[in-house]
Amino acid sequence: MKKTMFISTVMLVSFFFGTISSHAGPVLEEIKAYLNHEITFVLNGAKWQPADANGKKVEPITFNGTTYVPLRAVSQALGVPVEYDGVNKQIILGEKRDSVSFLSNTISLDKKSYYTSSVTHNASELKLGDKQYKGAFKLEEVSSNRKKLTIDFGKAYAKGHIVATANFNVHHNEMKFRVLNDNDEVLYEGTLTKEAPLVEADFNITGMNRYLSVDFVATVGGDSVGYVLLDDSWVK
Repeated sequence: MKKTMFISTVMLVSFFFGTISSHAGPVLEEIKAYLNHEITFVLNGAKWQPADANGKKVEPITFNGTTYVPLRAVSQALGVPVEYDGVNKQIILGEKRDSVSFLSNTISLDKKSYYTSSVTHNASELKLGDKQYKGAFKLEEVSSNRKKLTIDFGKAYAKGHIVATANFNVHHNEMKFRVLNDNDEVLYEGTLTKEAPLVEADFNITGMNRYLSVDFVATVGGDSVGYVLLDDSWVK
């Protein structure tokens, strides 16, 4: 195997990721590595060649028995966002979670629409499977009459994420919930059942100035409880 010696005076990630600040520091370590021309790539069953931002072919690096691949090229090929934060010297894969939790004190939850609605921090109610949630908006007496939570975010957002669950009484096997914008347009609709009582979903926000609402409805007969799990629900 023909190996071309590559002497790196910057972090390996700078070769793969793109331009990283050239300011040297004690965290940089000089190494001897090799551009490995023998390795080829297959992406979703087809041959694939990683390239840099200018379309120039880039090769993987072999160092101490480990192969390092071009991160930006691979992430873009797989559809995973990638970004370099030069201030914090941090590579960010996937979407940044610069989000606002429904549990944030900057968010106002309308507890006046229904007298049987409230925020609960009861740990016994919020232990679901192996996860302990911190808080939930609790809509009691959910039946054929929709019970609604209105949320004031103070400003508009583009995306949202909701985690909802339910506590069913003996008469109910199913409960539906919806996320609506300020024009009462449905952004997301989900179904909770006794067999699958928790739903987690993303949704896009359109037509919202500052308000969202979530409502729950079940069949006639009996009253169940719907929950919006506030700490894992967010907008951004």
